[in-house]
Amino acid sequence: MERRELEIEVGNLIGLPSSTKIAATVFIPDAAQLHRPTIVMFALPGGGYGRGYFDLPSFHGESYSQAEHHADAGIVFV
Repeated sequence: MERRELEIEVGNLIGLPSSTKIAATVFIPDAAQLHRPTIVMFALPGGGYGRGYFDLPSFHGESYSQAEHHADAGIVFV
């Protein structure tokens, strides 16, 4: 699995200063695990939660990462 951190400039698209960005983390399955046809799942946090909510740190050796769970199933998770 590959994990990529992205910052995408959006200010010029919505009439705000050019330093306005949106951040995303993309979890990409290994090529052998990638679902065919490719499925991309977008998760949007809300209610005070940040994007890290979908990739919580492990606790006592157990994983609580929803993002890694979907990537392990062959789904690209954004």
